[in-house]
This record gives sequence, structure tokens and C-alpha cells, in this order.
Amino acid sequence: MLSGRIIVKHALDDRIAEQAIQWLVVLRSGTASEMERQRFAAWQEADPAHAAAVQRLQGALGSMALPPVADPHRRAARRLLDTPSSPTRHVRRALIFSGLGLGVAALVDREIPLSDLVADMRTVTSERRDFALAGGYQLRLNARSAVDASVGARGYDVRLRSGSVLAVAGSPSGQLRLWSAAGTVECTGGMICATLEPSGAMTVAVLEGSAALSTPTGAVSTAHAGEVRRLGDGGIEKLTLMARNVAAWTRGMVEVEHQPLADVIDALRPYHRSLIELHPEVADLRVTGRFPLEGRRALHMLAETLPIQVKELGGVWVRIGPR
Repeated sequence: MLSGRIIVKHALDDRIAEQAIQWLVVLRSGTASEMERQRFAAWQEADPAHAAAVQRLQGALGSMALPPVADPHRRAARRLLDTPSSPTRHVRRALIFSGLGLGVAALVDREIPLSDLVADMRTVTSERRDFALAGGYQLRLNARSAVDASVGARGYDVRLRSGSVLAVAGSPSGQLRLWSAAGTVECTGGMICATLEPSGAMTVAVLEGSAALSTPTGAVSTAHAGEVRRLGDGGIEKLTLMARNVAAWTRGMVEVEHQPLADVIDALRPYHRSLIELHPEVADLRVTGRFPLEGRRALHMLAETLPIQVKELGGVWVRIGPR
């Protein structure tokens, strides 16, 4: 049984969310000038939605302090705030290329994904979290995952923004609609697990009941308990993976059977604050086994059983290459 409670919030405007994130990165660095603080105050007062966005994002960041920002980098952020906005999904890229990157934005993003601060429900690095919705519906989010949820006429509509989610319908007749840009999954009284891949494709494992799947290009399919599908640009692909293994993250594990090392590393990334670099020469090595998601143990186990070497650099970078 999943536990916890969540109040579904109204989605923030992308433009306002982007500006609020940029303001908080500068102000929380501890080096903001008095003029910058005054401009921030004026920006908040200009529109109630501005203040609401700041309040919501501050709640997401909590008491986390950011490292100092050098003057040139602060000026770069100032230019971002004065430039017509781009979609929120480009915020991290804009911060990185403005010079804030490895000094602030990348560091913060490895702890709290910046692009997901406006989500209704989200998790940070190395955190799994349960949410109980009205009507008995339940969600479990993997680390570095985010969803938006809204109440429909007969159930819940859940948008997967990033990462992985386990969704459980509230009753045998409860309807659940889970979607991303890759496609839509609908079920009644079932349990489904979905992962949004870096490529934009979505892998769906049906754990209980059956689900109707569709893509924006018109592909349709039905998946039953124990089956796994991938929704993407090429349509709907039936995978030979075991649904239980796909959902192993819900149990704090990654379970694979003759799968590429790249799949294992992708499953571990949300649990590491360090950036993990995987050399292409070893990415396709086949792996079978069960590995814990938390801590460094999985990397050590892989290094002991595969012809690879794992090097940790300064606590912020992990390189995995041939031995």
C-alpha cells in the first residue's frame, strides 16, 4: 500500500516559471546586489502570478543555499531575465551556456531538477516518494521524476513530465489516463508503470489489468498484465522485457536479464549526484542480475563482474570505461 498525500496544484505559466527560477538562482547565491533585490521585488509586485510562482518554487527548494555567483555570471543571468522568455524546458540549457552552468545551475540540478520545480508532484535525486490522491488513487515516483495530475469526470489524468511513475487506479472501476508527448495509456482498475526515456519514448509495463495505448501518429494497441510496450515516433513496440523487472525501481532495485550495461547505468543515474559518463565501448556489454539503486554498491558490483573500470573524480564525476 502506498502512503502520503498530495494536493494537486494549478500548473504554472511556463514563462513566469522560467523567470522565477532565474531570479531564485541569482538571489539564493548570496551575492545579489541591492539593485537586483529591488528589481526582484518590483517583478513580484507587477503580477500576483509572479509572487505565487516564487512561493511555490521556494517551497520546492526549501532552505537549500546556492554557491556564490561570480559577477560576470550574475550579469549573464541578468541578461537572461531581461531577454524575452523561452519555454521552461530550456531553462537549464540557458543557465549553463550563460556561464552559470557548472558553477550553479548544474550543481543545483543534480540535487533538484530545475525543469521540474513547477510540477504538481516531483522527487529529487535519490528519492522515491508515494502520493495518495483522492478516491484511492495512488502514485509512486522514482528518483528525479515529475508528474502533473488533474481530476477527470471518472478518474485521474496524469502527465508524466520526466522519470518514472507507478500509477494505481482507485477502484476496480476507477479510470486512469497517463500520458506524455510519446502517447497515452488508459486503464480501468489497473496498475501501470511508465518511464519517459531520454529519447522521448515512453516504456509502459502493465502490472495489473489491461491498458489501451495510443500515439499521436495514430498507432493503437492493447497490453495485458505482464506485458511491456514502448511508445515512440515509430509507433508502439512490444518488448520482451518482464513487467516486474521494469518496475523493479519501486522496490529499490534494478533487475535486468541479458540487457545492455547502458540500461543499468540509466537506471542508476537518478540516484547519483555525480555525473556518470559511460564509454561507448562498454555501453553494449550484456548484464544479468539484481543491483541496488542507492549508494555506490551497484557500480562496485558491475566493476567486479564486467571488464570495466569505474573512476570517481572529485565527487562530481564518474567515468565508466574499458578495463
